[in-house]
Amino acid sequence: MLKIDNNSNSLLPLGRRTLEPAPLFERLPVLDLIANSADVFFADLGRALFLLGHDVPISHAAGRRADLLLLDPEGRLIVGRLQRGAERIDLVEALEDAGCVTSWTPDRVLSLLDEERRELLQKAFLKTPVEEINAEQGLLLLAELYDVDTLAAAGWLKTRYGVRIDCYQLRLATDSLTGIDYLNCQDLNERAHQVYQTRKSGEADGAPWPATAVPDISDQPAPEAPKPTAPK
Repeated sequence: MLKIDNNSNSLLPLGRRTLEPAPLFERLPVLDLIANSADVFFADLGRALFLLGHDVPISHAAGRRADLLLLDPEGRLIVGRLQRGAERIDLVEALEDAGCVTSWTPDRVLSLLDEERRELLQKAFLKTPVEEINAEQGLLLLAELYDVDTLAAAGWLKTRYGVRIDCYQLRLATDSLTGIDYLNCQDLNERAHQVYQTRKSGEADGAPWPATAVPDISDQPAPEAPKPTAPK
């Protein structure tokens, strides 16, 4: 396939399409992107989560706000925390955020929704009685970078103590030909479990945690032209 240049009335090679890594949290309003397309985003993570709100006040005394506040079908209240710029995600602050909502009643949780969203939650999403909303809490961590200590701690809390804490790595890539941006989401929960088990056994864990390579979506090479055959 060739590209037509109408300015010069000529043909140009299409070139090779690749996805080039780009800084995500420094370049795009990630929280707004997720909030504006929550169903699409969480479906891509393979998670059934209902968005209650974003940038939600959770402790007026301490001035704390949850980046994302979510419910899973079992009524578990999930606090989502996003990475801040180029900094690594703070697991301690995320745990403190989850602690801020432990006393919330089902009525307080539902008060975040308008009547239409509340009816949708109760009739089409929840698999548990409304009275059991926020019987448990969980954490959803979203970041470009994770160090081994954070993953080990997440694996320890989940494996040893049953804390529902999930880690996902988000990476931005730009199409080298069209300039279109793509978001790649990778589940790191199995990796967190492996890091914890490795540390528990006393083995080296390969710190620091490497950034995930962005997948290449290069165009398939054009088929080779048939070789000329000698005349009979």
